[in-house]
Amino acid sequence: MDQVYQETNKALSLKHHCILEEQTRFSEQAKRKYQDYAIIDDVRRHANDPIRKLGSDDHLIGAARLVQLYHLPVAGISTAIAAALHYDNPEDALCSGTLNLAT
Repeated sequence: MDQVYQETNKALSLKHHCILEEQTRFSEQAKRKYQDYAIIDDVRRHANDPIRKLGSDDHLIGAARLVQLYHLPVAGISTAIAAALHYDNPEDALCSGTLNLAT
């Protein structure tokens, strides 16, 4: 997650012409929400509907495209994309067969 944040922060600061440190502080606030044990929000909610979230302009792929636009490394985002492709939740009708779609 930290690597994804580093990659996207750099690209976002370039895209929006803002200071990298300011963008990083903003993203750290968002990250703290994920680390707050008082907020019950498990991985299933974030991983549901992976096909949509792997769309060309959505969540992971959109972030990867933005980072690549600035010729920055996408190692962390690539790992997250691979994890999304391999995620399987039989209770999520939109998740079933995600891995098969990637092959």
